[in-house]
Amino acid sequence: SVSQAPRHHQRHGAGKPVGYSTFTALFLRELYSAVAAGICYARGD
Repeated sequence: SVSQAPRHHQRHGAGKPVGYSTFTALFLRELYSAVAAGICYARGD
């Protein structure tokens, strides 16, 4: 039903390993941290 769409989308993982979304979120966060640290280092902060 339409009312279940948001919840279904959250755990949507058709054809993907369990935890794919969590892994992606962690990876992006690590990547962002690395980039931010690199920018700070380049600026001398």
